[in-house]
Amino acid sequence: MSHTFQNPQKRVKSAKKQIYVADVDDNSKIDAYTSVHATITEGLGVCGVANLVKEYMNSADDFTICDSKGLEIVDSFETKDVEFWKIPSRKVYAFKCDLMKIKQKHESSVAKRKRNEDATDRKGI
Repeated sequence: MSHTFQNPQKRVKSAKKQIYVADVDDNSKIDAYTSVHATITEGLGVCGVANLVKEYMNSADDFTICDSKGLEIVDSFETKDVEFWKIPSRKVYAFKCDLMKIKQKHESSVAKRKRNEDATDRKGI
């Protein structure tokens, strides 16, 4: 007689991820002031992660999930997979401020880099 335990439920994949809660200062720099360790389950996605941060912070404000460059992470098939969140080198930030400051910072750094490249190209001609 076999006494092996058979669990009829499937095992849910999950990952524990540190999410930095941050604001953008006047110089358009990311300023993390705390972090949340969230357990992300299969199929949760970016909106679900934002809601987890909102619950952990006990906040009425909505959060936007971004990468280390301040670029918004959007819901997709890839972000609903736990493997996306398991990558240890991927830093994830939650912002409750307006993302326009971050976008302006990114756009200005790209424009500045292009101006520098154009100036270097002109000197080389």
